[in-house]
Amino acid sequence: MKPGTQQQIITLAAGIQRRRLSTIALMLLELAEPLTFVGKQALLALGPLFPDPRWRASALDLATIVDDTESRALLQQLLTEHSQS
Repeated sequence: MKPGTQQQIITLAAGIQRRRLSTIALMLLELAEPLTFVGKQALLALGPLFPDPRWRASALDLATIVDDTESRALLQQLLTEHSQS
């Protein structure tokens, strides 16, 4: 995991939790695990098309997280902990 990635994952998890999308995000992460390469490529391709610069940056961050097994596991752990509490 790259330096600073852990903080990005924590921020991403907090945003997902704030929007009450933890369960959906967990399902998508688990379903998409075998397709991480395709998912990363889709995020990289579609990211520049998002209208808001923050969304574009988030898409690139998410592509990095989805591609890294350790990062994806941390995101799943954070979301699971929140959904169980």
